[in-house]
Amino acid sequence: MMYKNCPKQFWYFYNDKAAREGYNVLGENLAMNRGQEFHLAVDEFYDKIQASQLPWDIHEFRIALPQSKDDVVNGWFDWYAKSEWERFEELSKESLEPDKAFMPLHTELKVELPDRINRTGHVDRIDLIPGTKNELCIVEYKCGKSYDMEKSYMLTKMNAEIGFYAAILNKDKRFNQYRITHWKCINPFYEKIWYNNISGVTLKAVEKAYNGLVDLVNDKGPFDRKTSVLCMHCPYFEPCLGSEEARKEFGFI
Repeated sequence: MMYKNCPKQFWYFYNDKAAREGYNVLGENLAMNRGQEFHLAVDEFYDKIQASQLPWDIHEFRIALPQSKDDVVNGWFDWYAKSEWERFEELSKESLEPDKAFMPLHTELKVELPDRINRTGHVDRIDLIPGTKNELCIVEYKCGKSYDMEKSYMLTKMNAEIGFYAAILNKDKRFNQYRITHWKCINPFYEKIWYNNISGVTLKAVEKAYNGLVDLVNDKGPFDRKTSVLCMHCPYFEPCLGSEEARKEFGFI
């Protein structure tokens, strides 16, 4: 996926450890900062809820999320607490132990699959699907305006991203007893949650795309830059376009 977006970014990721480790994930971009703040708070949310005394209430759900200095992010936290409380209430109708059913199986999970070019990824959350014993749902938090699953091209992109993760998880020994069957995208910007199944067609398409890209990488000589406005937010902007000459060449000055 990274190579397809920008071959030069792919090269830096696999060949320049200093550039990779020197990147400050918060940066100076407001949208990125908001997304990072949301992710960090949600990661801690479930530990705080699990540590609180039963019975839970919606007030506890909200105080398990911080008060942000950013009113927009506070609105996201208000919505997330409300939506998770509604999910818990639904589970309470279906499960004898809704508190256990509510908790994710994993959060912030790094995954890797050795391959012709190692496949790596980061999954925000994995849930056991209620009413099943071995079916899992990959949950991704997407805070940006562009992540609108009502648009067919974005739905296709999301299916590809999730399919890539599912292909790795399906060969991960930690998940031998499970089946990765669904994905959920949570976007506080739109205050929407999308839920979809992972089809065999998607997984086959991901495998075909991966093998095609590996062949391309192996046959390719130079790793060309694919410049766009997104370069300003790339983790390798400085080493890639740090010189005044390079910035002028590609229109960043």
